[in-house]
Amino acid sequence: MNEWSLAAATKAKPVNFNAMTEKLMRKSGWEVELTQSYNATLQLSKDLWGFADLLAFMPDGPSVLVQACGSSDRTKRLRKILNSAVARKWIRVPHRFIWLVHWSKRTKKGKRVGEWISRIQIIEEVDFLEHLQQLRGERCR
Repeated sequence: MNEWSLAAATKAKPVNFNAMTEKLMRKSGWEVELTQSYNATLQLSKDLWGFADLLAFMPDGPSVLVQACGSSDRTKRLRKILNSAVARKWIRVPHRFIWLVHWSKRTKKGKRVGEWISRIQIIEEVDFLEHLQQLRGERCR
């Protein structure tokens, strides 16, 4: 086996946070659909309205737009949601929510263990207001 094929064989597969989140939600009774599209020519993925990977609803219950990511990307993804006018309009409607589902590997004594754990951050109207106040404060300096 040459060096190139060895590197390809040992390269870790990227983690699919969307699939992990979809599986978790379906187990809990949610109807879930992937909203992210992929352009193979440009090798780019596009989220619904620039921030939503999944659309989910509970029968006779709420509707949720979901952004799924690794915990290391949480802040960047949160900022993307808070900068979206569509996201703010979405949560103003009763029974509509936005979840930022971020995944990390469980640690034991500072070492990563094989089990992935998810955390759900519910984005609320107050988050948008605080974000706008921060932006105004930065502009005034």
